[in-house]
Amino acid sequence: ILQDPLQSFQVGSRTGHACPTCPMACRSSVRLEEGEYAGLTVPQSITGDSSGWVGLYDRLDDNRSIKYMELCTKYRLDRFSVQALIDYAIDLYKHEIINQNDSDGQELNRDAETFVSLLEKIYRREGIGDILADGLIPASKKFGKLAEERVVAVKGQEPFVEPRGRLTGWEFAGCVNPRGSHVVAGITPAFTPGRTPEQIAHYCRKLHVPEEAIARICYSTTEFNLARLI
Repeated sequence: ILQDPLQSFQVGSRTGHACPTCPMACRSSVRLEEGEYAGLTVPQSITGDSSGWVGLYDRLDDNRSIKYMELCTKYRLDRFSVQALIDYAIDLYKHEIINQNDSDGQELNRDAETFVSLLEKIYRREGIGDILADGLIPASKKFGKLAEERVVAVKGQEPFVEPRGRLTGWEFAGCVNPRGSHVVAGITPAFTPGRTPEQIAHYCRKLHVPEEAIARICYSTTEFNLARLI
């Protein structure tokens, strides 16, 4: 049981429960034991995933954060994309690039009320949510040139991690991934740094990577090519 001043929740991990092709098996489920949403059980990638929003928005505690994670799952919305779109709208509002005429008369503050309101509008494509639902780049073009200049994106997609602060395997993978900077772009070199070529080769064989491709990735006994692995 993890204790929090606001509420407590029980974490139940499933051994070996992993995303496709990932060797980490870190997926778990979180069940709320107290509070407004007591009894709610939400699957998530890692134990602390739903807590990633806590502290970023006023009045957004563990209880509400897990509920919003459940809404993203229910609505089939990517948790990271939704957060990026909401943060982007709040940023434009705070810098007076958009105003209440653009936001359906609503103040866009960094709080729980704004978060869930925009989440619902994005899902239902209502008002400003109809613009945001098209994604960061299309939305920025509709908001104007100043809005375009404030977009942070890699190949048209919001970066899961900021590559300008540091450049490990995870950030590098996000920059060069042809599909954009998605969380799955990192996988092994990002989550498990320090692995040997032998371990990387073993991982590749579990994914049925051809031996000739493994030879190009693990080209020596001490080094492997990160770009080829990605």
